[in-house]
Amino acid sequence: MRISAVLVLTTALCGSAQAFTVFDHITAPPRTPDPCFLRVYDGEHLARNPRQRVVRMTLRRVREAPAEENNEARYTVALTFQIRGNRDRFEVNGICTARGEAADCQGEGDAGAFRLSTPPGGGLRLDVVERLQAEGARGFSPDLMASDDRAFLLARVSSTLCPRGN
Repeated sequence: MRISAVLVLTTALCGSAQAFTVFDHITAPPRTPDPCFLRVYDGEHLARNPRQRVVRMTLRRVREAPAEENNEARYTVALTFQIRGNRDRFEVNGICTARGEAADCQGEGDAGAFRLSTPPGGGLRLDVVERLQAEGARGFSPDLMASDDRAFLLARVSSTLCPRGN
């Protein structure tokens, strides 16, 4: 009888636990900078993946949007990346809509679409789900969907490592 009561209590507690969403992962407590998520690919990785063009990617939350577009259900992120053989930093803001624990993001200016999720072990996963291009200082990036640049695992790092330009 005692074991049954423990099982019922454990099941009740686990069943009521709230899952962490993408918004929870990218949002810091008040008066604390929001985290940055980063992935840098080394030469060895790029040599094994010759069709991959992205060498560096960052993502952070943008809080400048109006309150009705800056909450758990709908929010903005800044995505930046660099590609092989190009010094430009390509940047796009994504307007994200919560979808359970994940978020579907549409790039501003018809830049394409990507999905954010929280993989086991922490960080963020970004999946390109439609054409994804961004603007740099000297033009637009190639479409990431047309190369081996469709899924990225980004680690949580210091907020100082994310650019604040967009």
